[in-house]
Amino acid sequence: MNPGDLVRYYRGEFVTDRVYREYFGLVIEVTEDEGTPHARVLWNNVLKGRVMDMWHRTSDLDIISESR
Repeated sequence: MNPGDLVRYYRGEFVTDRVYREYFGLVIEVTEDEGTPHARVLWNNVLKGRVMDMWHRTSDLDIISESR
């Protein structure tokens, strides 16, 4: 995972269909914490019409489109 990649939440048991379909984010930073890669993602917040950024383990995200 690299800055510029377009991502969504990994389709797991705790992610609802609505969140999986409607939330997309742009990776703006990648780091490693105690051997675990993390990505800072700038999310589109569909419900509130605003943008927010949050840190996530990269294993919790699916890449939709890789930056070139």
